[in-house]
Amino acid sequence: MVMSQNWCPPGAQWNYEDMSIGFFGHYHRAYIGDTVFLGQPTQRIRTTGMRVDILNQDTTWIDEIMYTSVQDSILMVPAWSPNGVIWDTLLRFDAVPGHRWFLPNHGLYCNGSIGNTGILEVTDTGSVVVDGVTLRRWRFGVDLGTGDPIYGSDWYYERIGFMQGMMPFPFCGWSIDAGENFRCYWDNDITYVHPMAPGGTAWCDVALGSNGTEQDDELNLFPNPGSEHLTIVLPDRPHSFVMHDAVGRMVAVRSGLIGASTVNTSLLSSGPYLIRIEASDGTRTTLRWVKD
Repeated sequence: MVMSQNWCPPGAQWNYEDMSIGFFGHYHRAYIGDTVFLGQPTQRIRTTGMRVDILNQDTTWIDEIMYTSVQDSILMVPAWSPNGVIWDTLLRFDAVPGHRWFLPNHGLYCNGSIGNTGILEVTDTGSVVVDGVTLRRWRFGVDLGTGDPIYGSDWYYERIGFMQGMMPFPFCGWSIDAGENFRCYWDNDITYVHPMAPGGTAWCDVALGSNGTEQDDELNLFPNPGSEHLTIVLPDRPHSFVMHDAVGRMVAVRSGLIGASTVNTSLLSSGPYLIRIEASDGTRTTLRWVKD
């Protein structure tokens, strides 16, 4: 049994689902190397993906870099302060029950919250074995001003982090939004899928924009919007096809597709869908399709 490297081992990648109110989408994060930032050794993590506004159907494509730094067993991220950007605690790999801290940027977003409202407290520790590697984990709750960690009890893990996203929005004493939800993590040693992830291991295949895309003139999808069917025109090599609905459920899967292929969509509900197409060489493209 192997003990875990606590953050960003070689090949580290994460997939998340956007569960924000009025939106849906997917995010892929990948550890892409080290640098120095704000005077500290830093991990560079690239985020790619997309977010769809369900009401007006606007799509936002995301490609950005975030920074993390492990300092004395504390995972830190850049955060705002009155004196400028500083490193602030995201989670602790040395925590024992009773350890407490605010999420980064709590003072910025929760100005006016009372006392320790929104502070995280570790309530238990444990471990799980994933593919022969032992991952430590910590259960935490959130103090809503009562003095006790009574809200949002969940675990965070070595390598993986929070189940609520890589950097959850600070708790300000009320619940505004579900935000991101962790779905899958993998690196050169292990693969871990959230047990409640809709579609299960399919989430480990959704790596939006992380591995290149087909050329626009080689790939086409029509009609869009459509109704009874959709036709996909693919380059002359085998492709796989996975379709997810607005809540992340996998509703169609095809493999070995070459050239023009038609998919029967007559039984699908109206609304937006995400289609992931992967070529035999590993090249991935994600498209958005709407059923009238």
